[in-house]
Amino acid sequence: MAFSLHTLKSEIMHYITEHANLADEINTHNIFDHIPMNMLYPFMIIGDIEAHNWDSQLIDGREIFFSTEIFDDGLSGERANTIAHNIELLLNDLSLSSYRLISIQLEKTKAITRMQGGRFHIQQYWRLVVEY
Repeated sequence: MAFSLHTLKSEIMHYITEHANLADEINTHNIFDHIPMNMLYPFMIIGDIEAHNWDSQLIDGREIFFSTEIFDDGLSGERANTIAHNIELLLNDLSLSSYRLISIQLEKTKAITRMQGGRFHIQQYWRLVVEY
């Protein structure tokens, strides 16, 4: 089977939207692969995704890097932090149908506490390893 970043990103988005209620304050209509225009807050995007080979003689695999980003206009940033925490819990239980998930790890979280207009932005950087 050939590897496809599009397939992997679609699976990650599907998993999150299928389990969006676990992420509390965010619903399936507020999860995107781009920053939407004129969207109600809070919303989330699955950011850029990149892959690096780690093939062996017996196994084909990829090391994947991607981001999740939460945008909110709450007064304190508490809701954005809660969503980020729940997304972390959710993705730690990620399951894929097209690839064998070896590991997933949250590498870094970056919070931009105040954006222009009183909005909050939290970036989570993920690393996962798959075989196919």
